[in-house]
Amino acid sequence: MLTALSLALAAYSKDLTKEAARAECAARASYLGFLIQRGLEARLDDLAAGPSLPVEIERAWRLSEGAVVEQRGAEGQPPPAWLAEVARFERAPPPGLRPLPLSEQGPRGLRAGTWLPGPGWLVQWDLPALKRALVEPALSEVGADARYRCVLIEPDTRREELELKLRFETPLFPPLSSWNVGVGYADESALRWGLRLQTAVLYLLALGSSLLLVTSLTLFARRERRASLQAQVREQFLARATHELQTPLALLRASVETLQRGSLSDSDRERCLGIVGREEERVTRTVRRLLRYLRWESAPPTGELWRWEPACEVIASALDDARPGLEAAGLSLEVDLAECPPEAEAPCELLRDTLSELLANARKHAGEGAQVSVRLTRREAGVRLIVSDTGPGLGPNPGALFEPWKQGEGAEEGRAGSGLGLALLREGWSHVGGAIRAEAGDPGARFVVDLPPRA
Repeated sequence: MLTALSLALAAYSKDLTKEAARAECAARASYLGFLIQRGLEARLDDLAAGPSLPVEIERAWRLSEGAVVEQRGAEGQPPPAWLAEVARFERAPPPGLRPLPLSEQGPRGLRAGTWLPGPGWLVQWDLPALKRALVEPALSEVGADARYRCVLIEPDTRREELELKLRFETPLFPPLSSWNVGVGYADESALRWGLRLQTAVLYLLALGSSLLLVTSLTLFARRERRASLQAQVREQFLARATHELQTPLALLRASVETLQRGSLSDSDRERCLGIVGREEERVTRTVRRLLRYLRWESAPPTGELWRWEPACEVIASALDDARPGLEAAGLSLEVDLAECPPEAEAPCELLRDTLSELLANARKHAGEGAQVSVRLTRREAGVRLIVSDTGPGLGPNPGALFEPWKQGEGAEEGRAGSGLGLALLREGWSHVGGAIRAEAGDPGARFVVDLPPRA
């Protein structure tokens, strides 16, 4: 559409430019008329406010019931035609016509006047003085832009003597409606060159828009392919998650059936109850992670899903919850939050889940006697959380841990865990503008979480 519009504009740019030039000149002519009208009103206000007579007014009469009760300026009687017009106006004043403009072509040329109904003044203007004091300064002000010229066209002015191609001509406001003002370009050649430049620019715009259209279609096709691939990955993700739930559900069903049959020894009953509790926790954790993944995928980063709280408080609370489990597994916990800025905030649930997942992995894989360290440091934007341990490490490809269904090399065969935890955490931190990554420690494992500043 933009290409077609550019070509159409290029084809009709000459006419459009002429119309635009006429519109510009018309606006300047209208403004010129406004300046002169405002000057006339100011002179009338001066007359009504005091005894002095503005130089632009030749004479003024105050009337009462059609008779002259006061006169200022040069001697003379009001023109009878004006008195008749004032009388008609007073009998049936037209709505909104205040003051009343008057004009008359007399033996000595044009006479212009104004009737002020409120104070009762009938004014005859001194047209030469008015031209010097109001019209010529207004012409100079409006024509200050060197691209334009403004001229006053009086009844006896010959258009061919103006040496100017008028783009717009209009009469002034009454009572000066016998005078016209014209506005034109001081240099028509500049307009022609501008027209050629405009046409060239429009053709270039058409070319650029065509290239933009091709690029946009290409990007759109790539985005659609990427969206299709993401949809396939999502379907595979959910299908694998459903399959992953079958194992704990089968164990739950088998344990429940064994309990229902009865006649179990105390040790067998305790073993079945332990399986039920462990597998129920495993199913609940997996389902919650899947639901959280779907929520992260559909909710905006600034939506109600994210409740931001002080990062230091969230970390301290999560460590208090995880400390007993780590000590029971024979691990020691070292915490360094000295650099934690009190104003730093983080998505509470996501940060708590991150610490819970990383510390749980350390408890499962680091081994008895290992040391777990949690540190928070400042960075240029936001803060950085570092969780490390002195366990056996992550193997040669730490980044693979963030792929769904992947577990570390230290994971025992058949040990509870779906491999979804780190994948979901990566999705969550990416969603809020942060990041999480794994690094090989020396020795052990090291996870780095970049907490974003709150938007």
